[in-house]
Amino acid sequence: MNNQIIKSKSINKIIVVGHPLSGYQEVEALLNISGMNLAKPSRRDEFSPVEIGAMLCKSHQAPTFTTLGANAAIEQTDVSPVWNGMALDLLLGNIDQLLWGWADSQSVYLLDYWKGLDPRIAFILVYDTPQQLVAQAFDEQTPLSPEALQQATDNWSTYNAALLHFYHRNSERCLLVHAQEVRASAGAYLQQVRTRIGAPVLTVGTDTDETDADADTSAATDEIIAAAPHNAAVSEQGKLKAYLAHALVQSDTMQLYEELQSVANLPLSDIAAAPCTPLDAWISMTAQQVQHTKQAAKTQAHAHTQEVQIGVLSQSLSDANALAGEKQQQIASLEQTRTTAQQHAQDQQRESELILLQLHQVQEELERHYLEGQQQKEKIKVLQETEKLTSEQAKNIEQLSQDKAKLSKELAAQIKTIAAKPLTPVNPEMQQENDLLLLQLHQVQEELERYYLENQKLKRSPAIPAKPPKTALYGAAERVKRQLSYRLGATMIAQSRSFTGCLTMPSALLKQVRQFKSEQKTQGDVKMPPIKNYADAHDADRVKQHLSYRLGAVMVTHAKSPLGWLKMPWALRCAALDFKRSRGVA
Repeated sequence: MNNQIIKSKSINKIIVVGHPLSGYQEVEALLNISGMNLAKPSRRDEFSPVEIGAMLCKSHQAPTFTTLGANAAIEQTDVSPVWNGMALDLLLGNIDQLLWGWADSQSVYLLDYWKGLDPRIAFILVYDTPQQLVAQAFDEQTPLSPEALQQATDNWSTYNAALLHFYHRNSERCLLVHAQEVRASAGAYLQQVRTRIGAPVLTVGTDTDETDADADTSAATDEIIAAAPHNAAVSEQGKLKAYLAHALVQSDTMQLYEELQSVANLPLSDIAAAPCTPLDAWISMTAQQVQHTKQAAKTQAHAHTQEVQIGVLSQSLSDANALAGEKQQQIASLEQTRTTAQQHAQDQQRESELILLQLHQVQEELERHYLEGQQQKEKIKVLQETEKLTSEQAKNIEQLSQDKAKLSKELAAQIKTIAAKPLTPVNPEMQQENDLLLLQLHQVQEELERYYLENQKLKRSPAIPAKPPKTALYGAAERVKRQLSYRLGATMIAQSRSFTGCLTMPSALLKQVRQFKSEQKTQGDVKMPPIKNYADAHDADRVKQHLSYRLGAVMVTHAKSPLGWLKMPWALRCAALDFKRSRGVA
């Protein structure tokens, strides 16, 4: 086979028009396989040719041809020039295609419009036998009433009369073909398209040097022909349908069909289908009844088998539903157990938090009592030192009293001795010695008086020593609690006692940091003495063992680097666990 391509200088667009039941779509498909491209949408609005045709018919109120009767006629639509822009935009969208086209049954109203729009448009008019209407009704099991049959045949006649009328007026640009003959003689059909209307399509030759592309075209053509329905009596049921369809079609409709056959470029061959006799129809009906009886028995057996299978499936479904119910109950029980476990865990967590809070309060209470005890010890120590000093002063006073008494006795003895001696002239040396003794006695008396007055003051205020000792430093524990580590840890413990506190914990910690920095700024360069110089420095070591100080110290240490921030939650948890182990808390 040899395929040739004949290029035309005039025709480059083909419109396929036919009754909706004529099979005109298969005629278009064969053209598409043979080289006709599908129409591209318009450039501006992207409308397809079918959409443009539907809008033109709707805008000009063209009636639907399916509702036309026997005496009606399809008139060509006089399209207003205002709509030409939409059609011209479609032509511009396909200007680069060598051959393109489309198929549309509604275009029967627009044949004159498309013809006058572009002289390079050709038309392929497709028709089929009127019996095809009745045969299709049998295939679709559509109820056939006399009115419906009359409407269908009248519609067929009106539509195909319009095609025949257009063909008579424009035979040089038209090709009238029978759909069944196109399926049966695809090569002859393509040859007609190429020679009569000058369309550059592929045609199938008879030579043996066939190319690969032409082989593909021939194979695709064979597929379309094989898939298409035929009116030939290929079965007993087909014979019966053909006889009934031929008997139901009226004579005027058949007259129009014969006229189409007489003027068509590709009419249906007489060999295609011989008329069916009444005997053939009766034999076909009998055979069909037997076949229906066998089919009914087979269907009944199949239905019984399906009922048994449905029963088995129903039982399986019931078992599956029961198993699903048990699984659902187990799931509900597990869900209840999980809820109970979660509630128990929450209760234990709240109990642990309460115990931790109580432990913290007891620890603070012990610290307060300890500080008070230390203060009492210091007061007692001061009193003891005061009493000791007072006793020493008393001893000194007693000693001075004894010395005074002794001096008094000696002075009295000397006075007696001097008085017992006869009066003699005063010796200057003796006079000087006497004056010295009187001066010493006077000094001793003054010293006694001073000690006496100091002793009276001590008796009136025994808690205040005469000379207070050097001032001792206290408050090492308070110094530690004012540090940033302790304050941050105490804030974390206080905020963790409630859900709202946990949410606001970051802002509370930030507030403590800002407050600490503000206090440092206010304090300035004032340096406090080292904690080791405090009299209660041991209290500072005790406070550093508190949970508040431990947590705060971990946070301050890990906040110095990004990696530390990542490790901080684990370090805080370890610090809390160490504190619990050190206190013996589970």
